Amino acid sequence: MRPLIHFVHANGLPAACYRPLFDALADGADVAAPPLIGMNPAYPVDNHWASLSREVADSIHTLGQGRPVIAVGHSMGAILSLLAARLQPQGIRQVIMLEPPLILGKEMWAVQAAKRFSPRLLDKLTPAGLAARRRDRWESRAAAAAALRTRGFFKELDAACFDAYIRHGLVEHPEGGVTLAIPKAQEAAIFRNLPSRWQRRHADLPVPVHLVAGADSYFSHKQFPQKARRKLGIPYSIVPGSHMFPLADPQATAAYIKTLIHN
Repeated sequence: MRPLIHFVHANGLPAACYRPLFDALADGADVAAPPLIGMNPAYPVDNHWASLSREVADSIHTLGQGRPVIAVGHSMGAILSLLAARLQPQGIRQVIMLEPPLILGKEMWAVQAAKRFSPRLLDKLTPAGLAARRRDRWESRAAAAAALRTRGFFKELDAACFDAYIRHGLVEHPEGGVTLAIPKAQEAAIFRNLPSRWQRRHADLPVPVHLVAGADSYFSHKQFPQKARRKLGIPYSIVPGSHMFPLADPQATAAYIKTLIHN
């Protein structure tokens, strides 16, 4: 039986943006991906992404249809895949985390304190402030593409992934033009509630877990992969690229994921 990869997207990037990655994985596995995590009121955004983890666990159960699942996620999706495996390990063969925002050490305690005492500081410690301030409306998809292509992480994206974002990351605005499929207020709220209380028990899973970090990412520069191995017992590997490597080089990412899949 072909393996089934259950893929969870990053915050602000609907699953359809990863279509080139899914296509590159298709010769060796089936891929199932919930379209939008974090938009269902039945699973509200709450602290440590508790409800979002249940949303992913329920999605794995539904989309897996009884098949052993390889839980893969990027950024937010990586963390949610790990937490979902803790909630519902049955049927999950392994977890592969691509660039998880696994904040550990003094940074973890800083985020914990900011959640309680300083929302403004929290917006500086996480991408929430940038998300809250980002532009969210353009007169057309063509205008959005022209404005975004050379900005921020968009300039790193593979052409097909960028085109997929313009098609699926934007929706029609009721007053004309296009806006974000995931509203910026929702994106910011998700960042403000990222898990910030990690203990060794989080790695106590009945399935293998592997972390993949981009060599040029913030998390690698802060040595969070090394901390994850030391504090949580999670093995890791480093690949070329930044936090956006799954969308910057989907072919290479797919090839690497295939090397990590356990037969």
